[in-house]
Amino acid sequence: TYKAKYIALTKVVKEALYLYNSYNFNLTNLGFNPINKPKIFINNLVAKNLAENPKFYKKSKYIDIKYYFARESLLNKDTILFYIDTKSNIADILTKLLGKVIFHNILNIIYNNNNNNNNNNNNNNNNNNNNNNNNNNNTYYNNYIKEITY
Repeated sequence: TYKAKYIALTKVVKEALYLYNSYNFNLTNLGFNPINKPKIFINNLVAKNLAENPKFYKKSKYIDIKYYFARESLLNKDTILFYIDTKSNIADILTKLLGKVIFHNILNIIYNNNNNNNNNNNNNNNNNNNNNNNNNNNTYYNNYIKEITY
């Protein structure tokens, strides 16, 4: 439900701000530039709207006031909140039972990102084994897909 997501969002914001402030304190003491503000992704539009809009919602009257920390953080521009669609949320592959199509889409996202990183590393090293690595990756991926779909 949106209440559980909102409570989880508050806990994530607290952790993110703790880490952000700790890193920035240490970085500035060492003479480095501070890092960017924490970006938090959420896949529940109701919880996102509740955090971003300070108006009173009838449904939200049962949420304890201590969980409005996330809202204050967003209003103070201490954190940045983004909505991520379930179809694009790669964390769902580890936490939910997904349909076949969504599972394959997320697996393709992960595989393509990993493959792009491997290609960048190979290009930087000027390896001649680039084609062999891609063929091995494609074979592994195709075998994995066959294994999980049958």
